[in-house]
Amino acid sequence: MKDKLLIITRIKASIIYINNMVINFPKTETVLRDNITKSLHKLLYLSYKANITQNKYYKQEILIELK
Repeated sequence: MKDKLLIITRIKASIIYINNMVINFPKTETVLRDNITKSLHKLLYLSYKANITQNKYYKQEILIELK
C-alpha cells in the first residue's frame, strides 16, 4: 500500500529502521523496547487519524497528543 503523505511514509521507514535496531537490545530491556515500539505505532496511528479527521477541534487534540 503506497501512502501519499510524506510524513506517514517517513514514520513507516522509521519504524522499520528502529525495529531493526531494537532487536539488538538486551533481553533485560524489554520494557524500554516495548515503550519505543508502542510510541512509534501510536505516532503512526495519530498521523492516520489526523489525515482522516475533518473537524478542527479533533485535529488540535491530535496535535497536542503528538507533542
